[in-house]
Formats: sequence, C-alpha cells, structure tokens
Amino acid sequence: MTPAIFSVLPPEAAGPAWLPLPARSFQRALPALPAWPARPDPFRDDRGYATVLSAGIIAAVVALALVVAAVVGRLADSHRAQVAADLAAVAGATALHTGGDACTAAHETAQLNRAEVADCRITGSDVTVIATAGRGEAAAKAGPI
Repeated sequence: MTPAIFSVLPPEAAGPAWLPLPARSFQRALPALPAWPARPDPFRDDRGYATVLSAGIIAAVVALALVVAAVVGRLADSHRAQVAADLAAVAGATALHTGGDACTAAHETAQLNRAEVADCRITGSDVTVIATAGRGEAAAKAGPI
C-alpha cells in the first residue's frame, strides 16, 4: 500500500502510480495536518495566572517585610531610649549623691548612649530622666535605696 500522496497537480499530471517516490519530483508525501484548534476565549484561558499570583505573593511578602522592619526599628529605638534613660538616671543619682550636678551627668550619659534627655527632674534624693532615642521615648527614676 502506498502512502498518501499530496500534490499540487491533479493526479493525471503526476505521472503513473508505479513510479517510485523519488522519481516523482513534483510530488511529496505529507503527514496529515492536525485541525487548527478553536481560538480560546481570553476570559477562560488559564495561561499566565501563575505570573499574576507570583507577583501578588511577592508584593505581599515585600509589604510584610517593610512592616516588620518598621516595627523592629521602632522597638530598637524604644529599647535604646530605655537603656539611655536608665543609665542617665543612675549617673544623675550618683552625681547627686557625690555632690555634682545630676542633670549635667544625665545629659552626658545619654549623649554617650546616642540619646537625648527630654526632661531631668530632681525630687528629694531621686533623679527622674526622660530620654529619647530616634522615635523611642522612655523614663527612668534612680535614687538611694
């Protein structure tokens, strides 16, 4: 049985069927072509959904990372302010006990800890300091036991 032969010429002009295939130079054996698929509906097509989903997930992760970074920065400022306030209050109480200027010692100690003293009060033998560092603010009180 011979393969299906497709020609641009009518079968009468192709030559006798008993000739071998290479002798029929103007004929060629072609495989059956598949039918063209129907054009898909663009609103029902699922291609590309992973790209959109990935972009959404990446945007959510980046937004979450920015929120976490802001919270961690705020928490670090708060801790740094608390440490500076504690140390400044102890330095002020020590200076007050030894006869020095308590608020000057508190200001110097806070500056060494990268903070600023917002308020320094001496109440009796206690020193109360409010320190700020970045966006954090903390208060501390120190005095004799």
